[in-house]
Amino acid sequence: MSLFHAGLQPAIDSNGDPISGATWNFYAPGTTTPVAAYADSDLSTSLGAVVTANSVGRFADIYLDDDVICRAILKDAGGSSLADID
Repeated sequence: MSLFHAGLQPAIDSNGDPISGATWNFYAPGTTTPVAAYADSDLSTSLGAVVTANSVGRFADIYLDDDVICRAILKDAGGSSLADID
């Protein structure tokens, strides 16, 4: 169980403004097959494969299973990709 450190940074646009409703989307590498993220280090509370930022672009803590390699894509509220970590 690893804390997803990229999720600790708020989602901001090119002007430095927060992106309300941005999402981190988790997939199997090179695919769009969903991979679950978790709210706790015990991996007992699933957040699903999509975690949404609050109104100031901040995400809840996101934990990933160390035994599962995943791809993370940050999207704005309209669904446009902002970052892709494979």
